[in-house]
Parts: sequence; structure tokens; C-alpha cells
Amino acid sequence: MKNILLTAAITLVGVVAANAQSTITLSTNDLILGVRKAGASYSYLVDLGPLATFKTASSSFANSYTFSTTGIAADMASIFSDANWATNSAIQFSIFAYKTSNPTNTKGVYVTNSSATPFATDVTTTLVGNGMSNVFNAFQGSTSTANNPVGYKQDVTVSNSYASYMPGGSASNNLCYGNWGTAEGAINAPLYLNFLPNSGSSSTLAGTVSIDSTGAVNYTVVPEPSTYAMLGIGAIGMLGMLRRTRKA
Repeated sequence: MKNILLTAAITLVGVVAANAQSTITLSTNDLILGVRKAGASYSYLVDLGPLATFKTASSSFANSYTFSTTGIAADMASIFSDANWATNSAIQFSIFAYKTSNPTNTKGVYVTNSSATPFATDVTTTLVGNGMSNVFNAFQGSTSTANNPVGYKQDVTVSNSYASYMPGGSASNNLCYGNWGTAEGAINAPLYLNFLPNSGSSSTLAGTVSIDSTGAVNYTVVPEPSTYAMLGIGAIGMLGMLRRTRKA
């Protein structure tokens, strides 16, 4: 009998530990994944970690980075009441960050775009960044879901919620990056990650992001033009060597 009770106690402790919730602590310049479904009572936010992780991991040609944490798929199915969330086009996601500083002190916003044409940089970029900061602050210190230590089930009616800054939300009139038209996209399609500086230059395409059916967030870098140039020079050099080899 004692052995049975001991086994039961160990099993219970294991279940509790596996489903422990924690306080989410965001760091400046973290990328945030936001997911929502029109008409749903809750949105889903995930802290993807610092921009530097994505940029460093994807600094060379054809490199990619995958953010994978347990529980995203389970959270999606639970929050949106849909086991087939990965193929439901009504469930939309975006990824964003307000870049407040870097070694060159350039500020701006990172935001996804379902169109391959980068967003235009204009005077609204700073306002959008302020809105992103409000969403960031509302996310900061939240209690995680039981499935994901960096995932948060957010009531769409709370002040400065993610949903409130998306199209149709209460704070979306002039601060919503979603009003640029294509910031969100369906889970089963890739989005383009743009960087828009506050002023001074046009936006740039940083890479593409997608979410697979396991809940993994995949990022692939878009090579700089200079990278393509170097590849072209290398290809020409290789062709020259082949020709010389054949002549010999």
C-alpha cells in the first residue's frame, strides 16, 4: 500500500512540474509572436527572444533559425478551440519588435508583411513603435500558460492588448501596424519580416518567417545584395577555372 501511495505521489508531482506556470520576463528588443482569430475572446502571445539571436544565427547565406519551444501547438489548439489550427486561414499571426537601440543607435520597428513588397517608411513608424511598446508592456510580467513558459493567453479586452492594436481593435485608429494592410497572415503561409527605421531611409527585407504544424517558428535570412554579388563573382571564377582545366 505504501508503495502504491508513493508511486501515486511521484506521478502527481511529475504532472504538476510538467505543467508549472511561470512569470514571463521580456527583454528590450525581443521579437513577439502574436496570434489571433476574429471574434475569439483570447489572443496568443509568445516571446521569441532577442533580435540578435535571429540575426546572428542567420548572418550568412542560406542560414536559418528555428525557435522551438514545447507547448505552442497545444496552446493554439486550446486557445482557438481547433485541433486543425495550422490549416485554419481564419487564425492569423504576425511577428514584431520595437528596436529601441543597437550599436549604431538606429531605432525602428520590425514587422511581418504578407506581401513581398516592403512597407514604406513614413511618419507613422514612430507611432507604431509606441503602440508596439504598449503591447510589450502589457505582455511583460504575465503568467505563462501551463504548456509554454514564454506563451501567454491574453484577453482581447484588456488595456493595450495585442488584439486592440490590430484592425478593428479599440486602439487601432492611428497606431496599428495592421492598418498598413498586410502585417498579418495565415499560419500556413510564410510572411516577410521588414525593418522600418524611424526616419532617414527606406525599409529593408530581413527574412521570411513561418510557423509549422508543430508550433516551430522558422526564420530564413534574405541575403544582402552584396552576398548575391559575391556569389556571382565566385560562379564566374569557377567557370573560368573549368574552362582553363578543359583547355589543359
